[in-house]
Amino acid sequence: MTNGKRIVVFEDDDEAFAELERVMVPRCLAVGAKVERYPGHLKWGEIEPELPNGSISNYLRSKYLDPRTTNLVLLDFLLEDYRHPVSRELVRGLSDETLVPLCVYHHEQGNISRARQTRRWQESEIAIDVSLTLDVIGNNAAVVMEGFEHIRSVVLSTATAGAEDLVEVILKAPKGVSSSIRQYSWGRAETWLGQGTGEINLLGRATMLGYWIHNQLLQFPGALVNATAAASYLGVDPRELRFGSPLFEKLASASYTGPFHELGPFWWTIGLDRIRDQFALANDETIPKGPELGRRMGLTLRPVTCAKGEEKGGYYCVITKKAICADHSVRPEGWLPLGAELCRIDTDEYEKISPYV
Repeated sequence: MTNGKRIVVFEDDDEAFAELERVMVPRCLAVGAKVERYPGHLKWGEIEPELPNGSISNYLRSKYLDPRTTNLVLLDFLLEDYRHPVSRELVRGLSDETLVPLCVYHHEQGNISRARQTRRWQESEIAIDVSLTLDVIGNNAAVVMEGFEHIRSVVLSTATAGAEDLVEVILKAPKGVSSSIRQYSWGRAETWLGQGTGEINLLGRATMLGYWIHNQLLQFPGALVNATAAASYLGVDPRELRFGSPLFEKLASASYTGPFHELGPFWWTIGLDRIRDQFALANDETIPKGPELGRRMGLTLRPVTCAKGEEKGGYYCVITKKAICADHSVRPEGWLPLGAELCRIDTDEYEKISPYV
């Protein structure tokens, strides 16, 4: 069993770390974890005596990037003020090697950058937009750590469970959703699901499953949907699904409560369909949606509007993060993970960015 819980933070700015620490410590203490900062302020001469065989990589592996003692690495975009040679890319590479969960706060660089990230959906890290305030970055990092901790606890306690059973337990999935989940590609997670039951293998399995859940299931709507994708799927204006709204409350039974759910909200698509079915009439050709669904719920709901201005939607553009319809979007091969049936890309955006990606 793991013998320590902590978030290791690679941040070279004192004030930034202080703000991150202020937000993260209460949440970490609630799960028995601590926040520890990598001592990048030390000069090379001060740190060299501690290096195993003079290797900074071995030092990082043994002291900060051991999955048995570190639950999450939080990595800054730049480490320019470190006083010895520890770089962002070194930490990323070693985290990928040791399979310590890695959370990176990085610069958002527009739709071309977002499209490139879309095509790297199996990348072994979780990204937080650095344009967010530090308190939000710190809170999100704590949520990510809690999510990985939940996954670890399930994996370690059900070491011999089959892949699908394991994932459904981790996700707290409703009945009937397994076929939707199975459509998603497992990527690197599949390799680790087939490894042995030693502690390091199980921790590696937990890390890869965490990346798969966050970077596929939650980022690419299909079995699960975010607020904009849910609204588009239901045929209503996304503003109708703001937190605490009447519609939001009526969809509570379909809410996702698994790992990373606080980064949402998210809903199970199958759960939304079951709610819609409750308001279906005997002579309906399909289960209701849009303003008609609202009317039957006793609500007045505005219809969804496609990004091109037409009153139709149904899908979610992963580049613009807006509702889109089939007529004004594409699903280019290789851009989106299998199973992400509600994801598409705005046709105009695709024509602009495809030559550069």
